[in-house]
Amino acid sequence: MRWEYDGNVHSHDPISVLLAGGANGRLKAGRHIQNEKHTPIANLLVSMMDLAGTPIDSIGNSSGKIDL
Repeated sequence: MRWEYDGNVHSHDPISVLLAGGANGRLKAGRHIQNEKHTPIANLLVSMMDLAGTPIDSIGNSSGKIDL
């Protein structure tokens, strides 16, 4: 099935994200992480909050964390 953007639903699936910086040594550089299809982008936000020292259980439609 070919993916097509549907602006009516403001779809962010699939989306590429580049994280710059090392989170003060907590983020390992030089990697490409590919998640399962339809992984909520909110999972990345939960993981980033954890790296920033402000852990949260969930945000939006998150279903867990991404191993960064």
